[in-house]
Amino acid sequence: MESSRAAADLWLFVQMAFFGWCMGLVYDGLRIFRNTFSHSKRWVDREDLVFWICAGLLFFDWIVCHVEGVLRGSEILAVVLGAAVYQYTISPFVVKIVSCILRLVTLAIKKLFFPACLCIKWLKNHLKRGRILMYGHLEKVQKEKKDRGERKNNGESRI
Repeated sequence: MESSRAAADLWLFVQMAFFGWCMGLVYDGLRIFRNTFSHSKRWVDREDLVFWICAGLLFFDWIVCHVEGVLRGSEILAVVLGAAVYQYTISPFVVKIVSCILRLVTLAIKKLFFPACLCIKWLKNHLKRGRILMYGHLEKVQKEKKDRGERKNNGESRI
């Protein structure tokens, strides 16, 4: 009876350590996303807040579902140890390698679509210039119509 209780506690400890390890892996995914795409400090803070709220809710759900809501210090210790083991063993390699791969992929995509972006930029600039010229021409035409209207009202004629 006592050994089965110890085995169940050990299994729960291993599960909670794995939960901490998974939390570290998910947070690394967030770090990789930040390394690949630049963020402002405000967005980094928001992402962290959402991560920690979700992690806390998942931890709470796990505790409620698997151990009837009884929170013990060993479970918190297991989560912290699992996250620490992940953080200090493979996390640096995962972040470095995946970030490098994603940077290469984004660079390749940028190089692939660079000519198309240049064409779009060129068209946009020329359309903008044409619109400016068109507005200038319309203003000139409207001014001429206004001048004609004033001449007619004053009794002047162009001929």
